[in-house]
Formats: sequence, C-alpha cells, structure tokens
Amino acid sequence: MRVPLTGTVCLTASARNRWCFQSIEWNDALAKVQHHLPSSCHFVLPDLPGVVTSEMKKGFLGAVPKDKRIQTVAACRHTIQSLSNLQINSDHLLIVGGNEKGNGNLTTVESVRILRERKEGATIWATANPNCESSVSSVFEKLGSGVSGIVLQPIFSSKAASVLEEYPSEITYVAGMALPRTAKSLLFWENLLEQPDLSDDPLFQRHLTYFTDRRSSQAWAQEQLAMIESIPCISGVHFMPLKNTKDLISLLQRGDS
Repeated sequence: MRVPLTGTVCLTASARNRWCFQSIEWNDALAKVQHHLPSSCHFVLPDLPGVVTSEMKKGFLGAVPKDKRIQTVAACRHTIQSLSNLQINSDHLLIVGGNEKGNGNLTTVESVRILRERKEGATIWATANPNCESSVSSVFEKLGSGVSGIVLQPIFSSKAASVLEEYPSEITYVAGMALPRTAKSLLFWENLLEQPDLSDDPLFQRHLTYFTDRRSSQAWAQEQLAMIESIPCISGVHFMPLKNTKDLISLLQRGDS
C-alpha cells in the first residue's frame, strides 16, 4: 500500500462515498455550531475531567442523539472496579490509553476486554499513532483484543507512510485530522503526542514553516483532507478542531456540495 503524504490531490465523491462515517470531537465551541454540521456526523465526548465539565457532558447528552454519540474511555484512569462501575451513555466507545499511567491502572487492551464483556454488542474502537514505529505492535494487540477499528492520530511525520504499511489490513481505520490555525496550535499537537522528535521531521517542518509564514489554515486543511482521502485503507475521518470551527464547517460544507 502506497501512502502519499504530500502534494495536492483532488477531492472526489468516490473517496467520500467509501467512508463509513465522519466523527468530530465535542467541546463548547463545537456545541455552538452543531446546527451547521451534517446530521450524519458522529460526535465524540472526550474523557478529560479537567476539560469536560458536568455542564458540557449534560449538553452533549442533550444535543447528540444516542446513535450518534461516541463515548471516550481513558484506560489509564481506571481499575477493574471503576471501569465495571462506569456510567456508559452510548453504544459506541473509543478506548484511549491516556497520559495518567500509574500502578494498578488498566491498559487499552485490558479495558477493551472488560467492556466487551460488560457491553455486549457495543462498537468498541481504540487509537494508534502512525507517527511512531512502536505503534505497529500495539495495533496488532488491539486487533487481538477484539476492537472494531482504530482511530489514528493526525498524520504529521514522513515516517507515517511506512508505519501504516505495517499495520494489519483486516481492521477498519479512521484518520484523525487536526485543524491548527497557527504555528502555536500546530506545536500544541507535537506536545500532545509527546513526540519531541517531530520537530526534526521534514514533513512536520514543512507544516511548521507553512503556519509560521501565516498562510491559510483553510487551504492547509483542504490539502490534508485530500491526502487522507487518497489513502486506500482509510474508511473515515475523525476531526479534532479544538476551537477552529470555522475551517471545520468549511470542509464539511464543501464535502456536501
């Protein structure tokens, strides 16, 4: 499988038609523009206690139909007991490892197995970072645990092409897509992925130069979406706009036109 990471690729209806779905990470900024977004979109509620307030969660449950909700579960925040007692408000679950690892806390694979027994019939997904070579073995482990698919972190590095080629083919992949507006917001993603080596990667450096020159974030997003659409193994896109709802709306409305 050849995975192109640069260059302009025309957006095509055929590429969109083969996608299973589009999902968007929920936040307060997104809640204000939900009425501008396609009704077919799924919405993902993060498992971030310091960010997701009880009011935000209440708004999510009230605004998003149950069949369009995806509930995130951060494995690192749970033990067997706490995960067994967790309130689940969706039939679609996204299990992430998280950054709060400690003794006695669960791994993604352990969490998937527990939730599969507890929530029979639920669709359970996990995540992977194609910018990191070590993710290959973890994807095989997650496949063995019975996940339905993998949501990828944004493709930021030149090595992602060769990493994706090593992933198992018998599983569904959804590409994560960040929507940075400035060099600062692009560097936020470098910190979030905990990959300081990204700064030395040629592809990431091109992205950073692009935003340092204050060029159009919307044009960058369109090219990134075109790149994602050109990857044969991708079956959908998960948008992570943070506060950049303007470019998100532009992308999705263009796709509907």
